[in-house]
Amino acid sequence: MKKIATFFCICALLLSACSRPQSKDTGKSAMAVQQTNLYMDALKASDFDAAWKFYARDFFMTHSEEGWRDYLQGVEKKRGKMQRYEVSDQQMDIRYSGTFFIVNYRVWYANSKKSSSQIVTMIEPVTGGPMQIYAHKLEFDDVQVQ
Repeated sequence: MKKIATFFCICALLLSACSRPQSKDTGKSAMAVQQTNLYMDALKASDFDAAWKFYARDFFMTHSEEGWRDYLQGVEKKRGKMQRYEVSDQQMDIRYSGTFFIVNYRVWYANSKKSSSQIVTMIEPVTGGPMQIYAHKLEFDDVQVQ
């Protein structure tokens, strides 16, 4: 009986060691979600100038500012105004260049029956400075853009 109990204890320890790591810094994670929610509020209000203040310079190394603005405005034109959003998941990942906060959203638009998925990645650089958007991925049934 002791062998069976020991076996189950070892299995439980191994399973807990294999689970997804949880952030010890919930304060920074909460701040990242708050920042991305402010960004999403700006998009919901069609205030692209306010939304632009959240982007890191690195984002526009892979996207032209004009092209990205046109894309976001095109999403609104095709799908209608953003009606609501909710956080569906969040993660924190520490890398050599900084701490990344990945916030997943479900988003509903006026002209779409289904929700879409958006993933906003914020970075807090190791060199200091504010948290800013490093990546933004939008997924619709018919299109996926990063």
